Amino acid sequence: MFRPEFGGGTPGFYRMKKYFFIFILAGCVHVHFIHAQPTAGTTGLLNTPTAEMQRDGTFMAGTTWLPKAMMPQEWNYHTWNYYLNITFLPFLEVNYRCTLLKIQSTGKYNQDRSVSMRCRLLQEQRYVPSLVTGVNDLYTSSKNGNQYFGAAYAVTTKTGSIGRSILKLSAGYGFAAFENSEMTGLFGGLSFSPGCLKIVEFIMEYDSKVFNPGCSVILFDHLRFMLFAYDLKYYAGGLTYKIYL
Repeated sequence: MFRPEFGGGTPGFYRMKKYFFIFILAGCVHVHFIHAQPTAGTTGLLNTPTAEMQRDGTFMAGTTWLPKAMMPQEWNYHTWNYYLNITFLPFLEVNYRCTLLKIQSTGKYNQDRSVSMRCRLLQEQRYVPSLVTGVNDLYTSSKNGNQYFGAAYAVTTKTGSIGRSILKLSAGYGFAAFENSEMTGLFGGLSFSPGCLKIVEFIMEYDSKVFNPGCSVILFDHLRFMLFAYDLKYYAGGLTYKIYL
């Protein structure tokens, strides 16, 4: 282990620093998981939704770096989005997302705005998984119908445990409700949080097109850092901040 030569440190001093760091890290372990689908700003894994819901009065804000490979054909460049999300009823979640969009004729940037809603039909119980239906980019005022991120889906999630570790499985179906539906057909994934370090979450998903592995780190019950590889080769990442109103 690297040890700086200045400061007159002793082995006991470095052991104290080690235990202090572990103590601080343990203090970061969250009580409530932050589950956010950062590419849409709604509750989910990476690029897919789950049937989990935030608790009533939860407000989330975040931003995501998005490679052009995972964007609609109108984006032939890398971009990013930011979003605001609120769960103001235990069964209803509303999200407002803006994605940076370049105007080809001028070269200047504008924003594509979209609204998403999710409604829980079944709450998870001991032998019953949760069930949620949702719609992304549900409205447009444009005559061109530019709902680039349109999606309508139903998804179910079940939580289990392996010792102190937490395993969650999700499976869903995306309906072809839009002219260019972002998510069509079967999708799903799993997340795993080891009991020894619950602030870390390992994720693997299939978003109806490609497989995406990733992981996230959650600090202080409010902040989630996320990184994943879209189609196993294009990196995307972001962060989400959550508070309880």
